[in-house]
Amino acid sequence: MTTPTPTKMAQQMADALMRTVKGYLGGGLPKVYKNFKAQMTDFYADLPWDEEGQKIAIQHILDNHGDTLDKVKLQFKFDLQKDLQSP
Repeated sequence: MTTPTPTKMAQQMADALMRTVKGYLGGGLPKVYKNFKAQMTDFYADLPWDEEGQKIAIQHILDNHGDTLDKVKLQFKFDLQKDLQSP
């Protein structure tokens, strides 16, 4: 088995995180969070910690998970896409 490249690893982390977000859409947020914005600290902690990896992961989310981003905005009234695009 080959080791994934840093780019592939960042993309896989992004996909795993978005599976969690999709779970929130289907089952609601865990009770420890009062709203979607409150869970954003944990959200970013699940992305790569290095700057380049985080940029790759965020771009991957923006490019491949638009439908989920739209659903978050509708269901939770939080613009995750805008948050991801902010510096």
